[in-house]
Amino acid sequence: MDEHIKNIIADGVKMISPELERITDMLCLFYEQIELFNATYKLVGAGGEELAIRHILDCLAPYSVFVQYAAAFDESASFADLGSGAGLPGLVLAAALNRRFTLVERMARRAGFLRSCAAQCKIPSLVNVCEKNL
Repeated sequence: MDEHIKNIIADGVKMISPELERITDMLCLFYEQIELFNATYKLVGAGGEELAIRHILDCLAPYSVFVQYAAAFDESASFADLGSGAGLPGLVLAAALNRRFTLVERMARRAGFLRSCAAQCKIPSLVNVCEKNL
């Protein structure tokens, strides 16, 4: 991974919330997976800095609001990301909040991508991918 992009992600995470530094490596791995499969699966219309800032870090921008919202629910509560596509924001929020998310995606290739990313990012117990044509 380009050191410049890694620094963008690390610095952005630190600015959003220092407690999220624990997921910086996971976000970098997720970034790499999107870059690797984007052309084939048409996941997002961005790459490079734009992917890091406007997609991955933007998922975390309202982190404090998500923390308050999640606290209102029992630990067993699960959240959903409908039309998950590249896993933004569902996969990122699952890792950040350490809460279970169901990612609903209608396209089989993208659902496979989400399952693979959850496994590679070491959060498969937090992510359930539901392949469903809505």
